[in-house]
Amino acid sequence: MKLVRLRDFSFELRIAVSCLALVIGGGYTASLYFMSHHVGRKDGQEGLTVLDVEGTYHGVNRPARLLVVLEDDSQHRKDYVKGMPTEEVELLRSWLKLTEPSALQEQYDELPEDAPEEALAPADVIDERCTRCHSPGAKEGDGIGATVPLHNLPAVEKVAYSKKLDPISVDILAQSTHAHALSIPVFTLIAAGMLLMTAWPRWFRHGVVMLCFLGLLADFAGMWLARLNPGFVWLLLGGGAVYGAALVTALLAGLVDMWFGRPSPPPST
Repeated sequence: MKLVRLRDFSFELRIAVSCLALVIGGGYTASLYFMSHHVGRKDGQEGLTVLDVEGTYHGVNRPARLLVVLEDDSQHRKDYVKGMPTEEVELLRSWLKLTEPSALQEQYDELPEDAPEEALAPADVIDERCTRCHSPGAKEGDGIGATVPLHNLPAVEKVAYSKKLDPISVDILAQSTHAHALSIPVFTLIAAGMLLMTAWPRWFRHGVVMLCFLGLLADFAGMWLARLNPGFVWLLLGGGAVYGAALVTALLAGLVDMWFGRPSPPPST
């Protein structure tokens, strides 16, 4: 029995298949855009990070790194901040416990109108007590200024925000799984079918199809397992990355063979 290949399709059918592949690729690109701009705002900052994904599926309750080192039992405080006046420590603690990023930014170096002249802003305390080690090029601190600089607000913000992110509810996760688990495999099967109808080597075609569905399974499993343990976030991310790479490979390989591959040889008589 002669196997039908995409390259044997008529010009009109190849145009139709190409349009279908572009729609699938465009839809997948749109989903990535949604992830980066919707889930990517989970932690209050632009850009999709592991923390965003962990907060979405498991939840995060992580105090600011700067707040942690100011705690009484912190080794950093015992070693480096032990001579810091209590009122300055409390000033920084109060400032770091602000929940709104805008408030934290506004109160970084501004004082209330009725504040006395000798009053300090958080920026003053950090500049006086921290930047001798935590600034680029600092001679003290064994190079910590290069990795954790605190010489200006943009640098301080990286360690000043506490993260408390609530995960999506089980109902929403179930609804999302129901919708996507019944739709994504369908267009994945289309992409896999396109690849299988090409002249690429068998190991390549079958391997890419296998990675498509293994990645998809890991992606869905990771979403649910991450609720139990945040370590499974990496299963979700790894599965999503494998699936995305395999899907794009299947679509591109199918299109290349369909338009530029050799036609099937005529049946022997």
